[in-house]
Amino acid sequence: WLDRNRRKFIATAHGLEEGKPIFRERWRQVDDDPNAPPTQICIQIPQPLAIERYYEGAGAVDVSNKVRQNELMLDRRLKMDKWDYRVN
Repeated sequence: WLDRNRRKFIATAHGLEEGKPIFRERWRQVDDDPNAPPTQICIQIPQPLAIERYYEGAGAVDVSNKVRQNELMLDRRLKMDKWDYRVN
């Protein structure tokens, strides 16, 4: 599996200031021999500060959805048939 999707971010704060880099383990064929086995190396990926801040809080939405759906079960308790009653 390889994720080659590009993500586009629009930010009004932090801009392109340097953030903490991301470190990922990847398999690379370091030796020039065509039959050489790949070795696992750690690569450093730079990221802007705005992206770092986004990913720090991105999981909070998933946690909130899990609480709402699994633990509170609001959709089963409130039994709304019309969508416009559910909108605040």
